[in-house]
Amino acid sequence: MTEEAATERDAPPAGQSRSIAAVARPAPRWLAPTVDYGPLLVFIIAYAGCDILTATAAMVAATAAALALSLVLTRRVPLTSLVVALMVIAFGSITLWLDDPRYLKLQSTLTNLLFSLILWAALACRRPLLRSLFGVALTMSDRGWRSLTHRFALFFAAMAALNEAIARLFSTEIWAGYYSFGTTLVTLLFLAAQWPLIRREAERAEKNGGAS
Repeated sequence: MTEEAATERDAPPAGQSRSIAAVARPAPRWLAPTVDYGPLLVFIIAYAGCDILTATAAMVAATAAALALSLVLTRRVPLTSLVVALMVIAFGSITLWLDDPRYLKLQSTLTNLLFSLILWAALACRRPLLRSLFGVALTMSDRGWRSLTHRFALFFAAMAALNEAIARLFSTEIWAGYYSFGTTLVTLLFLAAQWPLIRREAERAEKNGGAS
């Protein structure tokens, strides 16, 4: 058999080669923040000049556009982004259909509660869920991943309770301000507070070769 024939035999079919290239398409650096925060930015801008229902409609449309953009550019959507997007689209649509912003407020509560329950379930099943999501960027001991998962589970539960309290006790205008800016600020503060744990457990993993 000639070398050319062997090469032709071992090469994947043209259609398969094109599909592999499409699946392996890398994501631009700007895509993740656009998908995660673009719809919220649209909501903030729309609410500054319109009412809550108009802002909700704009956010639902922006969320659908962000999902489509991710699919077109990378052929996939990160799981956490997909869950949040589907919740926004579902409860935002219900809000518009019933002309009732309480469902948009409920969306934030249920999304945080869902993430909390998923993390508690992962701990109960001894599944390193956070490590599978962030293990490429972070190196920590097994104990560190368990501690971080506990903290994130509690954080999401607290965020669900806080959102529900603000939604029930204060006006829609105050809730919208919290939803637009407060959630992001609280999340950034929480992430910054985890840095000592991450650094300590990263050093432990380096000394012990990743042992718990």
